[in-house]
Amino acid sequence: MKRIVLGLGIMVLALVLFTQTASAAAAVESAPGGTAVVKAGAYTDLVSADGAKVSGLSVTLTPGEHTVVMKPSYPVDNYETMGAYFFYSLVNGSVTFNAQPGHEYVAYVDTTAGPTSEDNMGTGFSWVGYIKDKTANQRVAKTETLPLQAFPRSPGNGGGGMAMSHR
Repeated sequence: MKRIVLGLGIMVLALVLFTQTASAAAAVESAPGGTAVVKAGAYTDLVSADGAKVSGLSVTLTPGEHTVVMKPSYPVDNYETMGAYFFYSLVNGSVTFNAQPGHEYVAYVDTTAGPTSEDNMGTGFSWVGYIKDKTANQRVAKTETLPLQAFPRSPGNGGGGMAMSHR
């Protein structure tokens, strides 16, 4: 008897959760004033939007305030190569901005160079993520400056120096 009651309770809970999720999805699709789209720019991955994982190159948002998490992407064997160095980030950056209906946004990252001597390798490099409103042609949000790791490319991976892997 306890198993039947427990099973029915779980089924009712699942039905309530499914109904709430379906109605939230319907609210997004029928948002008044349209929606906004955030697309990943070059060398940029969208990680999440408002806490929900993004599994593609863009995310559709309702008008209003949203938080988007991004990180530099790694087009060549999980690393971004620049000259004789590989770059990668161990951290994500987040931005909060007010999405306008009908606007298209681009998330992108900029990297800054640091020291290039062997003694200081892996220090001083950084990246900043941005959200640009393509419709209004202006930057609307940016992350804090975040660390970017770097190391020289080795002869086996297209350059000189030591080989390392962050995986």
